[in-house]
Amino acid sequence: MPLQQLSDIWTRVRSRSDPGSLLLPSAAGDPHSPPDILRSSNDITHEVREVSAHPVKYGGSSDIYSATWQRGRHNQKVALKIHRVLDASDQKAIKRLRREISVWKRLEHPNVNAMCGLFLGLGVVPAMVSLWCEEGDISRYLKVRSGDPNIGEIKTTLMIQVANGLKYLHQHDIIHGDIKGANVLVGDDGTAKLCDFGFSILLAQHSQSFTQGSNVKGTCRWMAPELFDEEGAAHTFASDIWATGCLLIEIQCAVLPYHTKISDQQVILALSQSELPPRPKDMPDALWRLVMQCCSAQPPARASLETILFHLQESHAYVRLTRMMTASGGLEPTPNSVLARIKEGLVHSAKEDPTLYSRLFTLPDSASYGDASRLRRYRKRSLRARGQWIHAGLHERVTSAGGGSTPRKS
Repeated sequence: MPLQQLSDIWTRVRSRSDPGSLLLPSAAGDPHSPPDILRSSNDITHEVREVSAHPVKYGGSSDIYSATWQRGRHNQKVALKIHRVLDASDQKAIKRLRREISVWKRLEHPNVNAMCGLFLGLGVVPAMVSLWCEEGDISRYLKVRSGDPNIGEIKTTLMIQVANGLKYLHQHDIIHGDIKGANVLVGDDGTAKLCDFGFSILLAQHSQSFTQGSNVKGTCRWMAPELFDEEGAAHTFASDIWATGCLLIEIQCAVLPYHTKISDQQVILALSQSELPPRPKDMPDALWRLVMQCCSAQPPARASLETILFHLQESHAYVRLTRMMTASGGLEPTPNSVLARIKEGLVHSAKEDPTLYSRLFTLPDSASYGDASRLRRYRKRSLRARGQWIHAGLHERVTSAGGGSTPRKS
């Protein structure tokens, strides 16, 4: 591809005709003005203390300050995010930012980073206050735990949580628009939380950080190819799915998407030619098939979030159930043939009860699948009996834990 053509593609992506709100028209097309973000229910300036003198972190379009939020007798460390808007006269950008903030304030999901309120006095627009995540982003969190014997289960758990958070956003007609490892924080309890949805693209034409370069720098590796195809291309639910597939690569293999490409220009050239992300070493077959379903060149052909969750929860259920069963000592050492039977039983039972995988995902670790003698009897059961045994055992434990509905009988 000629250099000028590549330059045109780069410029086209930088200058989208309307980066605006990433809310779909059903949610963002309200002709009435959004509620004022400065109302007292959002403003917690008087409750925030000990704001750091300088930013403690820098993002592509924002600065992060640390502070303490005094909530009655309780103090919590919080992050204050300041978007670097070019100037106070850019009322269009500020109005859009206010609309996004008003939507974010109403969201509530364990896998979406909650907004605590607004802090005034650090910039042209209020700083957005959210709880501080000491663990950092998902890449840092996994790097620290790379030697954990259950790292595979930890990764799958985080993938499921990310997909659940994105499903929640999509159900509320919100397109994230910037899914990548840096925008997935991990809370103190190890829970993945999506952050920065909508804001990076929103500020692409209004932020100081983008006046010297491209708004796709560092982000193009997660962007769907159709975003490079035409002028005015907009992020969609489908482009979020593509980015999710790229994030699965990042989580599983600790490499960036298009890891064989050194520069962003090489990545953009590959995307403009509809080149799929290359498969990293040590990527499991089943997970790679799911990545390819997410990263289809045709947006309508990409996997739904329901499909993504089903496959991730299926993988998680197999790994977790095996760990739970072998922990009792009944299957130590565990022959591959027995593990294969466990998987067969899971698949059979899931056909009878499609909610099995999601319910197993929420099952507390304290649950166990019985003593060694019970597990030895399991080996000799038929396929249908094995499915019924797993199904009944799971239902018993989910019910006793206070979750799940009564499954259909096998």
